[in-house]
Amino acid sequence: MDPFDFQQFVDVGKLTAVPVDPRELKRADEVFKQDFKKSYHLNLGDLSSDPWSLLPGSDNFVAEVHTRRYGILTYARSKSEAEDITLFDRIRHRNIAVYSSEETLARRGRFYNEDDFRDYDVTDYNVDVAFSPGRQWIDGVTTVSLRVKAPMMSSVSLRLADPLTVRSITSDKLQASMDRLAELAEHQ
Repeated sequence: MDPFDFQQFVDVGKLTAVPVDPRELKRADEVFKQDFKKSYHLNLGDLSSDPWSLLPGSDNFVAEVHTRRYGILTYARSKSEAEDITLFDRIRHRNIAVYSSEETLARRGRFYNEDDFRDYDVTDYNVDVAFSPGRQWIDGVTTVSLRVKAPMMSSVSLRLADPLTVRSITSDKLQASMDRLAELAEHQ
């Protein structure tokens, strides 16, 4: 969760400080290392070997729920989605449940046009692909043009098939920012 949302969901007055138990700290560290890569991890590859992650947006929440019977399930609340509650089975790569919260239903009603809630429209895409049947290999470049509809937007999510490998992402509009980030990473 966003650290600024912590007091909204947790009554800090009921928390009691206790000395750190080294075994509990070690176990918590193991759980964190296992789970943090699943939702908000950034793989900066050539820029940094350090682990990087993004914080969820305000009022968003992700929990990796460890169960004996079903393994690790992911519960997510994503306020920007029309169906903002998701329960996902990562091992089997499938949604168990996806639905709108009571808050979302109260705000927009039971019936809606999901296009009204998009942050952006894809205005154009161009896919240039070469296929090598002997190697069972596809190589290509895709150019996507977007028109932002939201008053502010911090990310764009693109879903690709699992076997695909992304080698780079560039932006004509943000190239100076991306170059500066690479330059800063080189000097650290």
